[in-house]
Amino acid sequence: METVFHLPTRIVFGVGTIEALGRETGVLGKNALIVTGTHSARATGLLDRVIAMLAEHDVAATVFDRITPNPDYGTIDEGAAIARNGSTDVIIGLGGGSAMDAAKAIRLAAATGRPIWEHVIEGTDAGVRGAIPQLLLVPTMAGTGSEASIVSVVVNPELHEKRALRTPLFYPTVSIGDPQLTVTIPPHRTAEGSIDMFCHVFEPYITAGVVSEISDGFMETVMRAAVRALPEALKNPADLDARTRLSWASTLALSGVMKLGGSSGFFSCHGFAQALNGHYRGLGHGATLAYMLPAWLDSLKTLCPERLAKAGRAVFEQDDAVPAILDWIEKAGMRTPLREVGVAREDLPAIAESAWNTQAMVKKHPGGMTLEGVLKMYEAVY
Repeated sequence: METVFHLPTRIVFGVGTIEALGRETGVLGKNALIVTGTHSARATGLLDRVIAMLAEHDVAATVFDRITPNPDYGTIDEGAAIARNGSTDVIIGLGGGSAMDAAKAIRLAAATGRPIWEHVIEGTDAGVRGAIPQLLLVPTMAGTGSEASIVSVVVNPELHEKRALRTPLFYPTVSIGDPQLTVTIPPHRTAEGSIDMFCHVFEPYITAGVVSEISDGFMETVMRAAVRALPEALKNPADLDARTRLSWASTLALSGVMKLGGSSGFFSCHGFAQALNGHYRGLGHGATLAYMLPAWLDSLKTLCPERLAKAGRAVFEQDDAVPAILDWIEKAGMRTPLREVGVAREDLPAIAESAWNTQAMVKKHPGGMTLEGVLKMYEAVY
């Protein structure tokens, strides 16, 4: 098995590392665009702190605080226009996965001058003109792993589609991971993020074509960290040890480290969840994964019994991972039928169509998948 690993991101990690933001940014540029959400960063005072730290290093800051959960292409294009017109040389993504994904997409659209949805549909970063803004990401929530990944996800609300785009331009130049920034996250968001990072590892672990002792060890360690630290963080949100383990697990999960020595499997549960998000943007990404997990796991019982048993023993000290995972998400308050979170039954066929037509990983589900099978997955958790 040939392994190629490339992670060009400088990662500054640890409690208190947010204090390095001014210095790290000043090395990259002097005209920053801060991409963040509509509320949290300002409400906690973090945004003002960041602006002050930038000023100390002679970095001018423009704030683009229009990012909502599951960011749409129109907002991305608006941010890209601001970056281009303002001669931005460094983009700072400050927030959860949506803010960081938006910052990545804005970087690409600013560099090409093209609508971001064109890139998403084409699956390329073609058309870069001139200098590309540097990218610095600061996660305030553990979960998406966007701070060390090659992926950004964008929504088209008119088409009810949520699609991922992968390009080396989405690797941040620098990531600053300070677990202290995650202690103010609400409990349900902490749970959503933990389930997301767990799935980032568990899905390819179960479906990997080539496995090895080393890659399995990496993945089992990250899964254990998420499973054990989540209840600790829910019990005591200020537990910095638990927050640190969750934050580091989040960063590693999508960095490419997990597949070293083996091969990455398929993210079909993510595919089902993303199609659901395309129709219901108000649902958290990690929440949609939790909603789909019962059906996804049930479909794998006869297809991947050995891998499920190995995960059960390594992560949960049980012979079967399936009941252990379901118990874990239930105790976190995240095992909920779709009917109880506002999803209309009559929308399920359209959601299934979206999954089939826009989520390539769904068709790579172990054992094969059909459109009828996709619909049954959604019906099973309704």
